[in-house]
Amino acid sequence: MNWFAKLPGFSKSSAGLEVEILKTVPIAFMLGAVLIALPSVLARIFLHSEANGVSRLATLDSMALSALLIHCIALITVIVGAVIMHNRKSPEYVADAYPMNDAEDQEPAPSML
Repeated sequence: MNWFAKLPGFSKSSAGLEVEILKTVPIAFMLGAVLIALPSVLARIFLHSEANGVSRLATLDSMALSALLIHCIALITVIVGAVIMHNRKSPEYVADAYPMNDAEDQEPAPSML
């Protein structure tokens, strides 16, 4: 029994923009993470001796962490969309290969009234 029987006559679509998006996601993640962490790192270098610098660093770190979380959520959303589009272009398979009974051959169901 062939569990993965492809539908006859189906031609597979060529890969499109979704494959390019999936290839650039690691670069986008790393570049975004570095750019988001850069202000926090620079502040640690230049604000280490200020008396009020600790509270500023804590605020800046929490902002950077929030921005990184938003960046990750946005990338996950893009990844999910690209994977959905990639799966839609894959070959179609036969879901149920059972022959259907014709409705014209069956007797009408008895009324429940």
